[in-house]
Amino acid sequence: MQNLTTLARNLRKSSTDAEKKLWRCLRTRQMEGLKFRRQQQIGRFIVDFVCFEKKLIIEADGGQHAVEESRDALRTGWLTEQGFTVLRFWNHDVLKNIDGVLEKIRERCLAPPHPDPLPRGERGVKRQQLCGDQRGAVLLMVLVSVTLLGLMAGIAGSSWQTYMQKSKEAELLWKGNQIREAIGRYYNFVAAGAKQTGSKTIAKKSYPQTLEDLLEDPRALETTRHLRSLYPDPVTGEEWVEIRSPQGGGIMGIKSSSVLKPFKQYGFSEENKNFALQKEYAAWHFIYSPKKAQKAQTSKATPAQTEQE
Repeated sequence: MQNLTTLARNLRKSSTDAEKKLWRCLRTRQMEGLKFRRQQQIGRFIVDFVCFEKKLIIEADGGQHAVEESRDALRTGWLTEQGFTVLRFWNHDVLKNIDGVLEKIRERCLAPPHPDPLPRGERGVKRQQLCGDQRGAVLLMVLVSVTLLGLMAGIAGSSWQTYMQKSKEAELLWKGNQIREAIGRYYNFVAAGAKQTGSKTIAKKSYPQTLEDLLEDPRALETTRHLRSLYPDPVTGEEWVEIRSPQGGGIMGIKSSSVLKPFKQYGFSEENKNFALQKEYAAWHFIYSPKKAQKAQTSKATPAQTEQE
């Protein structure tokens, strides 16, 4: 088993695209002159980024975090007890909305620090001085709390169910997009040994035969991963339904098996525009289409070129 120092070193070498993009914005004191470290050991954990001066930890969450929610909760709880604040961002947000992510980090960096606790010997004295004044306030707070609990009990069941479904729906969109992008990377991957014609490489493109092929491409001579973790369908908790290509039989996409009606009906991205007004999650097909991907890249080419100029 690797020790934490070796593991942290290996994680720096195999950073995700989101981690690399975020690190380019945090390194060399670019964030308000503060020094951030990446893949840093704190206790028995390794965090993605940390600023010790502000006691701030930033995590770029991908599939390996999404499937270990209980472990992440324990990890966050322990780090909080040590005085750290933990900010979490999905990889998708980092890649698609880096300005918004950096603004949230900047707000936390500029926030005033929490006041230091009283020295141990003074805590009991201070508590005794405040007890008399706080008794009335505590009683009032208890009465208000009881009233609120009574109101919340009537709507807790339906509200909690709605909240959980919306949360799982957001996860479904994110994870489905991640797997579709991984299928696209697999499809466009050029393995060693492909034929060369002039300056062009001729390689037969194909879809993966199994989803496990995304974790380690069997066509590559060296270990090549298109997806770091194969997480399950967040709505059902079961395996994805595979959508196979009618031409080659490989997996061109995935979908959920849930027949629940989605809350989200409008406002989808271009690649998910067919999800609008669907009556069940099973109708959300996360399919990689080379023609659609090429069309999307072409539509983005002019703005990207303008930005570079």
